[in-house]
Amino acid sequence: MRRALLFSLAFSFVLGARAAAQTCTGMPAFSSGQMQIAGGGSFADGTSSFGGTFGYGVPKGMYGKAGIGTTSYDALDGSSLDFSLAGGYQIPLQTTRTAELCPVASLSLGSGPDDVLGSDIDMSSRTFALGAALGAQLGHNPQLQIVPNASFQLANTRFSVDDGTDSASDSESYGLLTLGTG
Repeated sequence: MRRALLFSLAFSFVLGARAAAQTCTGMPAFSSGQMQIAGGGSFADGTSSFGGTFGYGVPKGMYGKAGIGTTSYDALDGSSLDFSLAGGYQIPLQTTRTAELCPVASLSLGSGPDDVLGSDIDMSSRTFALGAALGAQLGHNPQLQIVPNASFQLANTRFSVDDGTDSASDSESYGLLTLGTG
C-alpha cells in the first residue's frame, strides 16, 4: 500500500520550468507546449522510488500522462517495475486563470519484486485513484510564479502474491491527500 503512495508522489520534481502553469497540479501549462516531461524520486524508510512521465494535453482542456519507474524494497531484497496512466481536465475557476480545478484519475501497475528472498514468490499490485486537484498561482511576476496545489483522491490498491501454484490477493481502499508547490 505504501508503494502506491510513494509512486504517486514520485513525480514531485519537474524537469524544466515555464512562466505559465497547469495550475491544478503545479506543472507547466499545456498552452506553453502540448508535451511535458517530468521525473522524480521518493525516499522512505526501507524503500526508494525513481520514475519519469510523459504528458500530452491541450490548453483549457483534457490532458493525459504515462509514466514508468522502479521501486526498490530493502526488506524484500528486490524491486518492482511500475507503470502509470493518469488524466484530467483543466477547469478555470476565474477568468484570469489564476486558479484551476481538475477532475483527475490514475491507474498504476507494479510488477515485482519477483522471487522474494529466494522463495519463488512473485508480487504485483494495481492502484486506481479518482478525485480532484486544485491549485492557484501566487504573484503577478511572469518570470517567477509560485503555484501551491492540493489533490484529494479516493484510491483502491490490490496487492497479489503468486508462487506458481497458488495465488492470493488483498485490496484496500483509502483517501490520498497530496500537497505540493510548483
